[in-house]
Amino acid sequence: MENFNNDPFACVDHVGFAVKDMDEAIKYHCDVLGFHVLLREKNEGHGVEEAMIATGDRGKESTVIQLLAPLGEDSTIGKYIAKNKNMIQQVCYRTYDLDKTIATLKERGAVFIGEPSIGTAGSRVIFLHPKYTGGLLIEITEPPADGMPYND
Repeated sequence: MENFNNDPFACVDHVGFAVKDMDEAIKYHCDVLGFHVLLREKNEGHGVEEAMIATGDRGKESTVIQLLAPLGEDSTIGKYIAKNKNMIQQVCYRTYDLDKTIATLKERGAVFIGEPSIGTAGSRVIFLHPKYTGGLLIEITEPPADGMPYND
């Protein structure tokens, strides 16, 4: 799969909400708002428990929200919640060639936090530094070659 018209991004992949209590957040989003859980896992490398939840039918057309709960108070999400409470923590754009997207954005002056790492379900991810994005943390993700486990 390729990005449309050589744009750096294919679409908004998901929006991430920092939450203090994962079970409470899942219960509210599913029981009250009508979402369903696509995937729930711990990502020790990022210090989070995460749940990917969606509306509608499973597949690429679903609206996907990522709930992120800290595995410890000293994790990035733990520190974020201590400072900001529960709120939108990041927006994630999807690309199908992360290395090319990074190179393109660097040419345009983008500043990244670190190097690509492993994200949800084995995807490759990198983050743009919020100091240069008006305070918003922007994640860029490249799905695994065999796709995300919750997309048909």
